[in-house]
Parts: sequence; structure tokens; C-alpha cells
Amino acid sequence: MTFTTDQQPYLQGFVPVQQMYLYKLSGGAVAPADTNTSLAYVTKDNVQLYLGKSRFEGSTSTEPT
Repeated sequence: MTFTTDQQPYLQGFVPVQQMYLYKLSGGAVAPADTNTSLAYVTKDNVQLYLGKSRFEGSTSTEPT
């Protein structure tokens, strides 16, 4: 494989929820923004950055089946 992409799935879930919270909290004064969560190319040169476990992967102690 030459490369793949990282589309920031955590941010794609977190940012809309945060923006809707602020929208409701402000009574509609703060409108949800068009947010670019970026796109990154993962190559053999930078893959080490993506191989670690994330604390956002879940909180279960059950082993996957």
C-alpha cells in the first residue's frame, strides 16, 4: 500500500455535537459553523503516529471477540 487517508473521525463526531450544544445554549445566537476537520495522508514515513491506541476507542475492559 502506498498511502491511505486519515479523516479525523473523532472530530467529525465531536465538533457537530459541540456546535449543537452551543447553538442550544445560546438560544440560536451561535450558528453551527462549516468546519473543516482536515485530511491527512498516512504513508510509511508517518504511520507510527497512527499506530498507538487512543483513549477515545471506548471504555470497555472486555476483550474483542
